[in-house]
Amino acid sequence: MDNVMREAGKLASIPVDVALEYEDRKDIMMEDVNHHLTSHPDIGVLLGQNPLAVMYDNHRNHAMFMVNVFKLNAFELLAKTLVWVYRSYHARGFSYDYFSLELNAWLQAAEKHLTPSAAKAVGEIYQWMLDSHKDMVVLSQVPADPFAALNPAFEDKRRLFLAALLRGDSRECLRQGSESATSKKSVEDFYLQVVQPSLYAVGTLWETGDISVAQEHLASALVARVMAAVVSPLLELITPPRGGAVITAAPNEHHELGAWMVADFFRMDGWDVHYLGSNTPEADLLKFLSDVKPFLVCVSVAMSFNLEKAQQLIASMKADPALKDIRVLIGGYFFQSVPDLWKITGADGWAIDAAAAVKTARDWWTRDQR
Repeated sequence: MDNVMREAGKLASIPVDVALEYEDRKDIMMEDVNHHLTSHPDIGVLLGQNPLAVMYDNHRNHAMFMVNVFKLNAFELLAKTLVWVYRSYHARGFSYDYFSLELNAWLQAAEKHLTPSAAKAVGEIYQWMLDSHKDMVVLSQVPADPFAALNPAFEDKRRLFLAALLRGDSRECLRQGSESATSKKSVEDFYLQVVQPSLYAVGTLWETGDISVAQEHLASALVARVMAAVVSPLLELITPPRGGAVITAAPNEHHELGAWMVADFFRMDGWDVHYLGSNTPEADLLKFLSDVKPFLVCVSVAMSFNLEKAQQLIASMKADPALKDIRVLIGGYFFQSVPDLWKITGADGWAIDAAAAVKTARDWWTRDQR
C-alpha cells in the first residue's frame, strides 16, 4: 500500500478547468460507460449476477467521487478508495475483471467527450488506475482490522457489544450501555473503545459481504438508541462554561453517528452545543451560524465523495466577514489514512476522534481567552 500511495502522490495535478469540464460532462460519459458495460456479452458473470442497477449505482458514485478527486487533486485518497471499492464490490460477487473493463470504458468516454487537453490530463489518471489493477486486487484481499491499536482492556466489551449489534438485540445493547456509561470518563471510554470501533467493525463486515445493508442500518439504529437513552440524560446536568460549538455533518453527508458522538464529547467538556445532525444544506447552515455566532463549528465527513461539499462550505464561511473568524474543525474516518488531506478543505484543524476534537477546541478557546 505504501508503494501505491507514493506513486499516487506523483500524479500530475489536474487543472481547475479540466476538473470542471469533467464535472460538466460526467453524466454523458456515464451513459457511455453504462452502455458499454451493459452490452458486454458476459456482463452477468462480471457482476456476479447482481442486478444492473447495482452497477449503475457504482458508476454514479464513481463519477461523483472522481469530481472530488480532480477538483482537490486528492490522489492518495483515490488510491485508498480504490482498494475499498475492489474489496466491497468483489465481496458482493463482482469479478475483478469488471474493474479493468469499467476503467477502460471511462477512459474511452473521456477521450470521446472531453476536449483533447482535458482527455489527456484525465486519461493519465485513469491509465494509472488501470496500471495499478493487479496491486488493487492484491490489496483488496488484505483483511482490515478495525480493532487495531485499541486498549485491550476493553476487548471483551467490544466483542459483546458488537455481537449484540449483529444480533439486533436492543435490550442487550441498552443493558451494556447502561452498565458501561455511568460517568463522564466512562462515557468517553464507551464511545471510543466500544461504540466507535464496533461501528467500524460493522462497516468492515458490510464491506466484505458478511452482513447486509439492512443489518448495517439496524446496527446504526441500535447505537443511536443507546446514545439517546443512556448517554444523553447524563449530559443534561452539565452547565456550559465555554463558548458555543456547532456540530454538523457536511452537506450531502447522511452519516451522523460520528458527529453525534463529537457533540456529546463537547457537552461533557462544558460547551454550549448545537448539534444539527446530517445533511444540513449549506445555505441553511451558513444562516444558522450567522444567527448563533459560535466559537467553532465541527464538520463531519464520513464519505469521501462529500469532501468537496465540505470544502465549499468552509470556503463560504471564510469568505463571509461575519463568519470568517469562526474556527473550523473537520473529521472523518478516511482522513486517518491520508496525511494532511484535511488541509485541502481549508479547515483550521482536524481531529482523529471526539476526544482529540475537544482537546483542539479547548486549546483554541484557552488561547483566545488570554
